[in-house]
Amino acid sequence: MDEVQLGALGRGERVESWLGEAPAREEALVASEERLGAWFPPGLRGLFLASDGWTHLDDCVEDVHPCGRVVWMRDSDVGTRVIETYDSIPGNEDDVQLFRRPIEIARGEDFWLLDPTGVGPDGEWAAYEFAPKYGDTTKYPSFSALFHSAYAGMEEDQDEEDMD
Repeated sequence: MDEVQLGALGRGERVESWLGEAPAREEALVASEERLGAWFPPGLRGLFLASDGWTHLDDCVEDVHPCGRVVWMRDSDVGTRVIETYDSIPGNEDDVQLFRRPIEIARGEDFWLLDPTGVGPDGEWAAYEFAPKYGDTTKYPSFSALFHSAYAGMEEDQDEEDMD
């Protein structure tokens, strides 16, 4: 539990363990896909139908955006600044090309990105975790693989905190 949840318990309030949100409606998913001009890959679509966004994932990603806040990285203010910064430094051409292609599905200190040009045989898009602070980009075969990696990292962090 985080400090907010512990405080709520101390006040005798109910604490919910579900970190997700209410499911997205099919109409909201379709509207978001039409706005973006692309269909969400199956794993992300499945998450939205179970939970329209997700909070408190790890220390570097505040939340997975609800479907209505998913945006092309190149169209977000922060994404535009990242692209401009990387484009101004020689040798970053591959990163700049990558950052112009994906949708941004989560942001905090790090970004989670899905690239529609990297579609696997299962219809899943390649997923990336981008840590601007370190200039690192880690590739995953799908949104699901990225999500599970972050969740496992969150559990490891919790185990370390419990040992302290």
